[in-house]
Amino acid sequence: MKMTKRVLTLWACLFVSTTGMAAAECEPWVAKLVSQQGSVEWKANANSDWQKTAPDLVLCAGAQLRTQKNSRAALELRNQTLLRIKAESILTLTNISQQEESWLALLKGVIHLLSRTPNKFKVNTPFVNAAVEGTEFLVEVDEGKKQAKVLVYEGNVLAENVAGSLRLEPGQSAI
Repeated sequence: MKMTKRVLTLWACLFVSTTGMAAAECEPWVAKLVSQQGSVEWKANANSDWQKTAPDLVLCAGAQLRTQKNSRAALELRNQTLLRIKAESILTLTNISQQEESWLALLKGVIHLLSRTPNKFKVNTPFVNAAVEGTEFLVEVDEGKKQAKVLVYEGNVLAENVAGSLRLEPGQSAI
């Protein structure tokens, strides 16, 4: 009985120290996990291993987040943008700032952003980049079709890639 309590206490201490590591390793932080459903994983950088997220996880620049099938998550970014991540998505949190241009990379899947920041915000994908100024929009990467879709709910978004650029207004989308 005493041995079981010691093992559980040791495990709890290790769990608390490892879940708090992301917050302690960077200042300023770039995102906080505010909600998750299903299987959501993160890694500190491209070279680290995937691990399960914990409530109130704080993420640093360069961290990646992925959602599995039938899963989703929501992040509050440092610049007060709300980011909803749908199932089977992977994104990299890069430069998120309250003072300067912010950006992140969507590698796969769908994200919905609600941004009221007066500074520019960019979402980079393998196929198109979206630049916004205080708006609500959705970005979807379809690896199979080798395309990305940008849908604007409110505000303006500049969608651009090597083929050119297109300014989108509310109710418009581009593929």
